[in-house]
Amino acid sequence: YEILETCGQKLKFCDQILCLNHYRIYFKTHRYLQPVPLDPFPTFLGVKFDPKLSLKNLLENINAKAMSEINLIRRIKGLKLRNTIELSKIVFKGFIRSQFDYSFIPISCSTQKISSDLQKLQNKILRHIKYFLIKTRITKIHQHLKLDMLASRSDIFYTDFSINELSISNLTAT
Repeated sequence: YEILETCGQKLKFCDQILCLNHYRIYFKTHRYLQPVPLDPFPTFLGVKFDPKLSLKNLLENINAKAMSEINLIRRIKGLKLRNTIELSKIVFKGFIRSQFDYSFIPISCSTQKISSDLQKLQNKILRHIKYFLIKTRITKIHQHLKLDMLASRSDIFYTDFSINELSISNLTAT
């Protein structure tokens, strides 16, 4: 059995012998997903996250930093330029989304509950970039603006981080 872990899923490859003809063995590979058992105290850069640890300070800090950029997006929107949406997306990607990207470990940590609050903040900012009707789905907004949801983006960063960590540990072990 070969087991790989990717972002909360465990990929398990199971080989079965189908038939034995003239010393040839044929294998059929089945691939199925299993949830990875969550560590109650996940570790990031040598620091253990306690389930009682609250990262609300991180959320408040990101909210405070994002307010000036939200005001900048409002001012850009008020200029009535042709490329207002593109300029606002550049401000969002450069100043706000980068703060979300740096906090991908606490977002992907199962003991923290700040991911929904950060997603609400991102949705609020995207509604400032372009006006959408109140009942517009969040996925439609992200598709229209060609931006990723916070959870999918943090999963990508977490996967890259874990692959890099594995390669570094393999280099140091040899």
